[in-house]
Amino acid sequence: MTRGVEYLQQHPHRRSVFVVDLASGREYTFDHRGQPAYAPFLLWGTKQQSPRAAPAVGPDQVLYQTTHYRVAASFGRGQVAGWTLGSRYLSVPNPRKHNAWDEPLGFALGGKLIYWSLCCDREMGAHALAGKGMWQYVNYNLPRLAPGYDVMWASVGDQDGTGNRLWGAYGSNNGIYHNHTADQNPPIPYRGRLFIHRSNCLFAFGPRGSGSRKLDLAKTPAAPEESPIPRGEPWLKERLAAEIQKMLDAGPLRTGYFDGGQHFNRPVWGDAINDYFAQPGETVWALLRALPHLPADLRDQVRAYVQEWQRKFPMQSVAHIGWRDGRKREHFDLPPEVQADLADCGPSPRSQCRFWSFPPQAAYAMWKYAEVFGGAAEFTDQARRLVPSPPEDAALIEFPYIANAYIAGCVGVLNLEKLARRPESTDVRRQLDRLLKLRADTFTPDTPWTFTNRGSHVKRLSVLRHYLYLTPELAGYLRTHALDKVTASLDEVERVAPYWFVTHYEGCLQESNIQNLQDYGAVFQARAWILREPRARLDRYLDVPAFAVGDLNHLQQLVSLLEAPASSL
Repeated sequence: MTRGVEYLQQHPHRRSVFVVDLASGREYTFDHRGQPAYAPFLLWGTKQQSPRAAPAVGPDQVLYQTTHYRVAASFGRGQVAGWTLGSRYLSVPNPRKHNAWDEPLGFALGGKLIYWSLCCDREMGAHALAGKGMWQYVNYNLPRLAPGYDVMWASVGDQDGTGNRLWGAYGSNNGIYHNHTADQNPPIPYRGRLFIHRSNCLFAFGPRGSGSRKLDLAKTPAAPEESPIPRGEPWLKERLAAEIQKMLDAGPLRTGYFDGGQHFNRPVWGDAINDYFAQPGETVWALLRALPHLPADLRDQVRAYVQEWQRKFPMQSVAHIGWRDGRKREHFDLPPEVQADLADCGPSPRSQCRFWSFPPQAAYAMWKYAEVFGGAAEFTDQARRLVPSPPEDAALIEFPYIANAYIAGCVGVLNLEKLARRPESTDVRRQLDRLLKLRADTFTPDTPWTFTNRGSHVKRLSVLRHYLYLTPELAGYLRTHALDKVTASLDEVERVAPYWFVTHYEGCLQESNIQNLQDYGAVFQARAWILREPRARLDRYLDVPAFAVGDLNHLQQLVSLLEAPASSL
């Protein structure tokens, strides 16, 4: 592994395994050609992840870990390999068995055997540490060994006819979770059987393979209706002030960086949806909405921050704030090669979207800004130009969040005109009324996307498609005209995506690993604004921020909790 050792010497930030000396707390290194060298385990796994399991210590005092160590055609392959401290060599217990390095694989040591399993229920086996024995229990044939085991799954299919089960979702076609993720579990030997969990089914493999018997489906116990210890108003206000103080201390922030892997950041589906808080109006609205809930001494600082933000990133002319200007939001440092690239990613006057050239919802934030700082007349003229005619109804029905953005823009224009004491634009009012009715009339809990009509990547939008770019005005209309439909939709979200509220949840369709960071904000506001759930119930869904500073979704959640009713309406 000399090439692997030297690669990690040249790019030490790309290590995924760290060996630490317990006595000193320092990372263990060894000398290679006069330079410190690291454990030569190369990255293994799908997009957005590194190995979850630490190397296992074998009875031979060798460290075992998944890594790739060979090339087939132009693609890296490997399996579980062993490394002795200080060596530039890897031992390969089973050279006959190797897998693609980007397919998550779990393993465990049991005595002198390595037990392993491949993602998507594809393969499962064992082999001896000494290389004298190999057993393959599952080889792309689990559905034949145990028909109907994946009863909790829907739309399961193959991308290439090999049995790879790359298509499929938990719960129904509306689901957004797949099992091509980092959190794989290996077979575990116990009392003469091998146990493993695959696609929500617990298997027990016996020694003779004498046939299968299916047990009854286990029932999920009902969760309490409300949070056992709801956070009160003082705690929420303190948390809100602390999060905003971090923004004030940091100064202007850049776009939130998050690796979406094989994600949906494509113009056909939206406006750089995987670039978090890139539209300057998002920051303006979130901070101004928080103003009434902040201590008096913090309000003036927030007003000054918002005014400086508007000077730096004018809502009426900046569609995307970029990554070049401003402090980071992430918990982590970016790799040096990525950090260097940010210099070429400044603010942009145009959107990355087929449905508009500039985000129409910017007009909504301009209205909110004018309410506090004035300038309604000037903003009105600018906002009118930003809200052109929306696309055809077929696109608005398939991508309802696009309709949400145009509705927000129309609401912004009409309210700016009211602030400026100008006559209401009849064409904008007519467009708003038409879009609102279209949203209510065509609202359906079921996603229009399958794994074949637009591909599985767009299906990651299935949970947020109705609720991204939601505003209180649209929410009020849907509560009046489509409450039953919305309730059915959110019930389906709870069933097929029960971790929608978890930031950085590790479950995603196809070959991605972490679900997008839009679900938790969009669905939370739907529950707060459309269902008008009480604080004690909403409180169950408040997770930690996805970013170290400037998570605007989290700010909006805190404000919605403060404004939520004390009891159900």
